[in-house]
This record gives sequence, C-alpha cells and structure tokens, in this order.
Amino acid sequence: MPAIRTFGTIALATGDVEVKPKDEGWSDWSVQSEVPVEAQLRTGETIGCEIVQQDGASIRIDESSEVTFNGGKNVELNHGRLFVCASDDDTSEPVGFSCGHNYVEIEGNVDVRRTGDSFEFMAVGESARINAAQRAEVIPPGHVARISADSEQVEVTPANDPLLATSWMNPFLQQSTDNAELAERVNQLLAQIGQSKLDHLYEDEIRSLGAPAVDALVAFLRSENPAHQNERQRIKAAQIVSDLATRQHAMSLVDLLEHVDSDVSLILESGLERITGQTQEPEMKVRTPQHWRSIVDEPTGCIQRNGGGRWMAFAEN
Repeated sequence: MPAIRTFGTIALATGDVEVKPKDEGWSDWSVQSEVPVEAQLRTGETIGCEIVQQDGASIRIDESSEVTFNGGKNVELNHGRLFVCASDDDTSEPVGFSCGHNYVEIEGNVDVRRTGDSFEFMAVGESARINAAQRAEVIPPGHVARISADSEQVEVTPANDPLLATSWMNPFLQQSTDNAELAERVNQLLAQIGQSKLDHLYEDEIRSLGAPAVDALVAFLRSENPAHQNERQRIKAAQIVSDLATRQHAMSLVDLLEHVDSDVSLILESGLERITGQTQEPEMKVRTPQHWRSIVDEPTGCIQRNGGGRWMAFAEN
C-alpha cells in the first residue's frame, strides 16, 4: 500500500476540526493529526487551527473557514480567512493559491481573505512577493493585493490599519511558544499609542492578549532603546502590566522597580498591591524594591509564560 502524502500536521486548535480526505466523508480530527494531500478542512465558529509543514512554514486558519489542500503546496481557500507564515528556509517552495482562473504563489508572511470571488493578500511585517497573472508583484508591508477570480488585474493599495486587521490571530500568539512574535506585536501596538485618536483600540488589543502580554510589556519598560522611551507609551504599558500581571509575575515587577522612573514605579506598585494584597501603611511614604522583595515569595514570583484565551495548545501524547 503506497504511503499517504501529507500536507502538514495540525499543531494547534481550539478543538476538533472537520477534515474530509479524498473519496471519504467529513469527520472530526484532533491536534497532531496529519492532514493528507487533496483533503478538505473546515472550521466552525470559535474553532480554528494551525497546520505546520515539514519545512517550518505554517498556515493559520481562522474560524468559519474552509480550505482544500491540493498537491504539493497548493492551497485553495474555499471561503474564510487564513495566514501564511513563511518558512525560514530560503529554498522552501512558495505556497500557491488557486484563485479561480488565476494561480498565485506567495513568498512572505501574508494574510489571505476570500469574499465571494475576490481574494485579498495583505503583506504583514515586511514586503511580500506574489506571482500572479504571469507577472510578479511586490506587496509593501501593510498593503493589500486584490485579485478577482475571473480577472488578471492585480490592484495593490494600502490596507486599512493592518495591525487591527490581523487581530484575529491574537489567540495564536497567546499560546505560541515563539515569544518574539508576541513581543513584536505588543511593541507595534504600543508604538501607535499617542499617534492617533484611536489609542483605546490599540490598548484594547494589548489587553485582549491577557497575561501572556506581560512579559513583552516588562521587556519594553526595561528597554533602553530610544524608541521605547515615549512617556505616554511607558505609562500606558505600566498601567496594563499593573492590571494584567498575576502572582507569578510579581518578582518580575519587583525587579522592574529598580529600572524605571517614579511615575512608572507608582503604577507598578499598585499592581503589586493588587497581586499580594499588601496595601501601603499610612506611615510608610515609600516602599523600596527590597521591601517588596521580602513580601513576594521568590518561587512563585517567576514569570508566567502562558495565559488564558479561547485557543488551546493540546499536549502531545
């Protein structure tokens, strides 16, 4: 019996996803299942998954989406949304999309959305390259290439706030073991605070990441990078840390007190009071880091690396 060719492995999911191998019916598949070539996969409401391939590339599939995995690295987005995470291997074959009469190859990190017969490819983080309609197009970061299934025209325009447009991937970052990706998103969101009238939207995005965002916010506040010295952004970062930090972040906050100014320190201390239940005594004007260190229990003061969210990473058996 010939070996079954696989497209990739389900590495992350909120629960069972439905898969339909060629010539078979739909059934529920769980994390660590290998998805065969020519299979269809669909997600329901509040359910999504990430498919990881052998070369390290991955495809994150949003809720209420359906995908067909054709031969090689050919993907057909029947409806919904997904995100292509490029492999670090420069020799890796690009992911290809069947878009009606067009076949589009993608090089880079790209958010892909289908609405009817219209496809949108948005470059995330850095420029991406697509080969479509027998010509190559470079998509600058934060721009969208629009392609219709029945047309060879490719229209590239700026995206409408790419940071907010990719918020559907926040649950992946909450559970990812790649802290660098989470930190990059937190820093990008913080950088927008003070730059527009939509500050609350970017703050809400950070808060939606929950406790997993605390590590990145602490690193931001400790950083000596000139880009991280904006007073308004630092105050906001401290306020979010104060609200989101858990008991397991306590020692990290105590250490941070020695590296920040008095305004940020006062905010962090309010978070420590919430976490430890220790309110400042009237006769005590200032609590030193050493005093807080004596209150916080070292073993439980380690940074928490994982937090809650609607996505779950299922452990391997």
